[in-house]
Amino acid sequence: MADQNQGQTTQYDAYQTSLTSRYCSPAMSQFFSQRSRHSTWRKRWFFLAQSEKELGVGTITPEALEETEADLVVTDSDFEITRIEEKTRRHMSLLMIMRKFDLESIEQVRDSLKFRGAQAFGGNSAKCDELNRLLYRKGNFKDCYAVSIQTYSRKVDLMIANAVAGLGTTAQKICGDIRHLASWEEIEERFESNQVGSSMAYKRNPVCLSPPLCCD
Repeated sequence: MADQNQGQTTQYDAYQTSLTSRYCSPAMSQFFSQRSRHSTWRKRWFFLAQSEKELGVGTITPEALEETEADLVVTDSDFEITRIEEKTRRHMSLLMIMRKFDLESIEQVRDSLKFRGAQAFGGNSAKCDELNRLLYRKGNFKDCYAVSIQTYSRKVDLMIANAVAGLGTTAQKICGDIRHLASWEEIEERFESNQVGSSMAYKRNPVCLSPPLCCD
């Protein structure tokens, strides 16, 4: 049987996952396919070009927009051209880290925090609502949680922890990359004349990337 299939390539000769073959619906599998994802990016670039044209960018011609709009879906030939170009150029896809992404995430969670609020009992809920409005305004909150007991929902703690963990992940990634580059002497930390901390003279303990500085 092995001799009969020698030199032939079928779907069973490539990596497969049960996520698509067993658990994923055809619609979901198509949605996350290479064609769907790349075509979605093309549409986004087309929308960007349209918007820039509407704002007066003269280098974007109507003919270019028409040509782009007619070619929004990535074809098999497009993938083949890309494969050849990638093999020739050995293009490396780089991960873009937004400088303010973690800050925006933390600020979003911070701004969404509400006042826990005072609790009412039978017959005085209307008065308690007015009391809560006075309380959260005095505390510089925008609102109070509609439902809470002695504590607010622990989902609030989870949202805060996730935002802070995202910042920690970014810091760890940056520091790890710098240390790896330093191990190959592609980059190097500064070294003070009186810097100590190791019995081996050739070793340079990290200063800029020490854990306390990263945590600060």
